[in-house]
This record gives sequence, C-alpha cells and structure tokens, in this order.
Amino acid sequence: MPELNFQYVNNKSLGSSQVQNFNIVISAVKALAQIEFIKPYTTEFLENEVVAQNERALLISIADSSFNQILRNLKELKIAANMLLDFVEKRKPLLNNSLLIKLPPLKTFEDLSKVANEFKLSIDIPLHEIKEDLIIEKAEEGSIWLTIVTTVAGLRLLSGLVSAGLRIAKANAEMKWHDEQSRTIGLKNDIIESIIEAQKEFIKKNIGDEAIFIFSQDNPQTLERFKLSIEMIADLIDRGPQIRPGKIDDADIKNSFPDFEAMRLITDVTKKIQNK
Repeated sequence: MPELNFQYVNNKSLGSSQVQNFNIVISAVKALAQIEFIKPYTTEFLENEVVAQNERALLISIADSSFNQILRNLKELKIAANMLLDFVEKRKPLLNNSLLIKLPPLKTFEDLSKVANEFKLSIDIPLHEIKEDLIIEKAEEGSIWLTIVTTVAGLRLLSGLVSAGLRIAKANAEMKWHDEQSRTIGLKNDIIESIIEAQKEFIKKNIGDEAIFIFSQDNPQTLERFKLSIEMIADLIDRGPQIRPGKIDDADIKNSFPDFEAMRLITDVTKKIQNK
C-alpha cells in the first residue's frame, strides 16, 4: 500500500532528513482504523505524540527519537493490511460464483432450524465430499433469499444436484397427480396402492441413477449422501424453495441450472387438482 510509505527528503539547512508526506500517511492510517480487523494496529500509531502534533504537517523532521516507534507501528500495520488484502484477493474468485436460494415460508425458529439442517444435508455436505466449501454471503434485506458463494467445482456439483432434485420433484408431483386421477375414476384402493408403490420404486431407482451420473466414482457412502441430497432438494422444491444462479462468470455453468418457473407451473396444476 503506497499510502503507508514515507517519502524522505534531505534538508541541507537543517542537516537532517524530513518526511514530506506525513499528513497523507496519517490520513491512510485513519481510514484503515475504520476496519475492525485493522483498528487494533492503528491505535498506538495514532496516539503517538509526534503524530498527534503533526497530523496536518506536510514536512516533519525525523530526528525525534519517537519516530522509531512510529516506524515500528507502521511496519506492524502494513503486515496486518497486507494480510487483509491477501484474504480479499483469495476470495475474489468466489465472489463471481454465487447462487440465490429462496427459503420456504417460515413461521417459527423450529421451521428455520429444520430448513437450515435440510440445506446443510442437501448442499453443504455434498460440497465437502468433493472438498469444496460455500459461504453464506448475505441474506437479502426484506426477503427470504440467501446469497451463497462457492467455487466453480462447487457450482458444477450443485447444478447437477439441483437439476436432479428438480426432476425428482417433478416425478413426485406427477405421482401425486396420477394418484388423484386414479381415485377420481374410482379405482380400487389396492390397485391404487400397487401403482403408487411401483411409482415410488421407479423414483427411487431414478434417484440412484441421478447420483451415479453426478458422482461416478466407486464410493458407496458418498453415493448414499448424494442420493439423500437429491431426495431432500426435491422435497424442499416441493415446499417452495428455489436455487437459482446468481453472479456466475461461466455461462455454461449458469445455463446448466434448471428453470424453476416450469416446475412452479407443474406444481400449481397438481395442487389445483388436489384441492378439487
């Protein structure tokens, strides 16, 4: 950070060196003091007597013995500032890999806790399986949308899981629709139950196929976690949550996320039939 570097000039008349940008450095330190992580490193510098007396000075002599303490304080501050800059730089790639998650209607903290656990099982844990992380960047004010950020690899995995979850949610919605239709035309209960069981087995097999397609490695435990993830995402989708691409630089990944509007139309039709 160049603003934290002193610029020295020789003053022949005084026979000593002077700092010609002292006020600029102080202004930079005061600005950094607004950052909670940096603030402790700025206190001693700003409380130094030389700083307090010369905060607006363009030139100060560096003959004062307390100037050495100022230099030590400034060195510590630079280390802290560079650590913060390094952290921000490393996070930059994540900032362009975000998803938007719409939560279902919540009435109690128990509801919130349950949904949080379901998202942990269906999204967070699968990412850990491929050694990727996510960060909840923010919750939109006045709404129930969360912004999460993860890596490109994490986005690819979530795209596959969400797409699979949406297909299973669609299959579940169609199963409910067939159930209602069967009862409407007066089929016997035992026939209806056998049809439902067959459909459930078909959906279960589809969940397994989806998990294998997403994670083709021979690891039964991971496959079971992915199957659970797909099943839970399907259940969440049926209750209203959505997972949409946010700010994603890679167009192919962004376009690989499914269209929730199409699913909404299917579930709306199903619910209308069920409510008749």
